[in-house]
Amino acid sequence: MTEVVSRCYTKIKKNFKRKEMIILNILLLTASAVSNSAYDVISGFYNKKKADPYKYCLCIAVAVLLFFLFTSGFNLNFKLETLFWAILFGLCYFFTNVLYQASIRYGGVSLTALVMSYSLVIPTFFALIAYGEEPSWFFYLGLLFLFASLFFIGVPRNENKQPVKLIWFVIVGLGTLANGGCSLFFSHYQRLSGGNYGAEFMIIGMAIVIVLMTITILLNKKTTYEAKGSRAFLGLLAGGLNGLLHLINIELLKRMSASLIYPITSSIFMLITVIASRIFFKEKPDKLGRLAVIFGIISVVLLNL
Repeated sequence: MTEVVSRCYTKIKKNFKRKEMIILNILLLTASAVSNSAYDVISGFYNKKKADPYKYCLCIAVAVLLFFLFTSGFNLNFKLETLFWAILFGLCYFFTNVLYQASIRYGGVSLTALVMSYSLVIPTFFALIAYGEEPSWFFYLGLLFLFASLFFIGVPRNENKQPVKLIWFVIVGLGTLANGGCSLFFSHYQRLSGGNYGAEFMIIGMAIVIVLMTITILLNKKTTYEAKGSRAFLGLLAGGLNGLLHLINIELLKRMSASLIYPITSSIFMLITVIASRIFFKEKPDKLGRLAVIFGIISVVLLNL
């Protein structure tokens, strides 16, 4: 009788822990998507003020560096192999942030966030070439939806509905490549380190961004911007959210496959961002724009299955 009770207790305890793990994973996935979307919304608010994008990006990098410095408990162990990949990540992060802020000004938050999310294709292509991974039919179907989404974004409208500006396509295209570089170097370093991802990687990367942003600010003295007072607060807030996003994703990668994480978080992120853009920035896409968003969300999910 005692053995039966003991087995039942062990089974109940195991199932309870399993349910706790599922609930925690759901909370982490939701938190990742919300943090990502909140970062975009804050950047949208900042750019509506026509404020200095470089000093804003500098505040973001400082906040991310401090975030990982404190969350690490100052227990750091810098290695030479970390330095190389972290520098490449920092360079891509620098260009991603600068180009992202510029893209928002020309194309709005929702469309910019949508196209930037296509950057996940880059590490996928790299994995196919470098690691010899075989693409599934989901991948090819996702590419089809991606091209359809881009077509609906750029197709000429009638006289009352203007298409997005060509300069936005150029800037967001370069930003997407840079963002893809961030994902590529982030995931490749994780693979090389056997998943032993430390705060040192992000700290080195953000130090590179801070140096480059400072140089850019010093060389950009002639340009004047408004809303200087909100620069530090919004930048530090966005940087804190960005640091939290990376920390959550690191934890998620320890718990489940990336092929499960990215489709879920990307779809939730895009839905939240589109709704938030409609509420806060009055960004109401036309029929073709709505099709672009729908096809874009489907493509991001399929490309990461």
